[in-house]
Amino acid sequence: MAKGASFLKLLNFYLGQEGFRDSMRIYFKTYAERSTTLSDFVNTLSQNTDQTLAPWFSTWLQKPLASIRFKLVGPVRWTTN
Repeated sequence: MAKGASFLKLLNFYLGQEGFRDSMRIYFKTYAERSTTLSDFVNTLSQNTDQTLAPWFSTWLQKPLASIRFKLVGPVRWTTN
């Protein structure tokens, strides 16, 4: 599986199906037929889920996957080392 697909699956798990799905609907409705940036995507998800996602995005998208260490800290809360 490609890193992008893995990232979206992990994001779905992290936010929960309902939060992820609602955020995606808002994102697509807001930015239909427009160019967007990663910041637009991050801000939409953050605002809709009341979570600060910028550091999480930075960890998962701007570092090689092999350098990321993570552990499950509860049912759906992840931290990175």
